[in-house]
Amino acid sequence: MIRRLPGLVDSHVHGAVGKSVMDGIDAIKEIGEYLALNGIYGWFPTTRTAPWDGILEAVNSIVIASRQQSSAEARILGVHVEGPFLNPDFHGSQPVEYIIKPSLQKAEKLVKTAQGLPLIVTLAPEAPGAAEVIDYLVKNGVVVSLGHTGATYEQMQRAISIGANRVTHLFNSMKFFHHREPGPIGTALFSDAYVELIVDGVHVHPATVGLALKAKGLSRVVFVSNGTEGMGLEDGVYELDGHVLRVEKGAVYEDNTLMGSATNLKDGVISLSRKLNIPLEDLWITASRAPLESVGLDIDLPLCTVSDSY
Repeated sequence: MIRRLPGLVDSHVHGAVGKSVMDGIDAIKEIGEYLALNGIYGWFPTTRTAPWDGILEAVNSIVIASRQQSSAEARILGVHVEGPFLNPDFHGSQPVEYIIKPSLQKAEKLVKTAQGLPLIVTLAPEAPGAAEVIDYLVKNGVVVSLGHTGATYEQMQRAISIGANRVTHLFNSMKFFHHREPGPIGTALFSDAYVELIVDGVHVHPATVGLALKAKGLSRVVFVSNGTEGMGLEDGVYELDGHVLRVEKGAVYEDNTLMGSATNLKDGVISLSRKLNIPLEDLWITASRAPLESVGLDIDLPLCTVSDSY
């Protein structure tokens, strides 16, 4: 069936077509071109945990790329900094050796480097100094997303009360739910915070996605690709920047570790619509309007032609 639906917004993209956001301006533009060809109107290039100067350099490249965009690229709506203020026990595929404690000095530097471009920062709320940094970031217009965390219910609630309003890739790289200690997952589902969900069908089982949708409602769930260099590549083994990656059934692995997604946001939403038996027009909000609302942006999304017949 052919439909006219709003363009999608992917607020968590590390890379695509063999390129990483960390590779510089040309790579960012190539990723943007791939996204535009796959129904993505806007995106937030997302950094990885790396040496601090490398993160700042990547943010600066994103700012420059946002000013040099062509009509062939998905629009850069902001920058998402994932790390380095994470819990090393829940680092996932983020390089643990570059994780550092939150600091006001570094938070100030991030805000300055972003030069007014909307900014999302993912951090662990239990990290020493996190509360002070969250307060500073929120007061300076930054969207704080809680992730890579082993926080207790109380630590999560405190961060949300300060102003954190998102949870990064719910269920992934965080402490498991327990009925006597809800932790990050229980807090996220019980609170009013927006929650990201990776929709490649590998990171989160479709039934678990359905559970989150019932708990939160469509308007508080933000579907993301968590796309990495393998997104847009055929299944196979690739050597990229000295790393051996395996692309398999919509996901990307390094040393058998699940490191990201190879499924673009549009394909993920269409697949979930079928598996969950939710009309595509209803589910579409999680990847178009909800991402914008979660970061406080009010943009009229252009309509695009969507076919779910393949």
